[in-house]
Amino acid sequence: MSAIVIPDDHPRVHELAAYRQRYLTAFGCATFLSPATGALTLISDQYAAVLTSKRRGVQIVDALHPKVVPVVATRPQVWMFLTARPLATDDIAAMISSLYGCGGTVLLLPGDEIPLPTPGSDRRNWITEPGEFPPFAEVVAATIRVASEEAGR
Repeated sequence: MSAIVIPDDHPRVHELAAYRQRYLTAFGCATFLSPATGALTLISDQYAAVLTSKRRGVQIVDALHPKVVPVVATRPQVWMFLTARPLATDDIAAMISSLYGCGGTVLLLPGDEIPLPTPGSDRRNWITEPGEFPPFAEVVAATIRVASEEAGR
């Protein structure tokens, strides 16, 4: 993967630097500007994400209330929930199996690229800013509950 080179005098340099610093503070690790997506991107073994539809995402937020979860809108109808990394005791295979029939949900695991809102791009926006990162299993369980309720309707 080759880096995106932006000249030092480009107006976007300072804005990108400010966002990178903000994300370094929030996540405790550096982000990079992905040539594939043009987004500031997090790759860390400390975080994971659950992507699902906006409709389902609103219900997941309600199911997790009062816990506030960092959420990014990645497209008009897709929400991405940022979580702490899965625990060693989490049965990821069982989670994936439970989500198999719940179309429209994708798991990003530690080491996967997590694109974040980036200045100069409206493709990703914060619905809820980073703060506490909930347990991965908790967000997946809420997703499974909401998807099961949808299927039962």
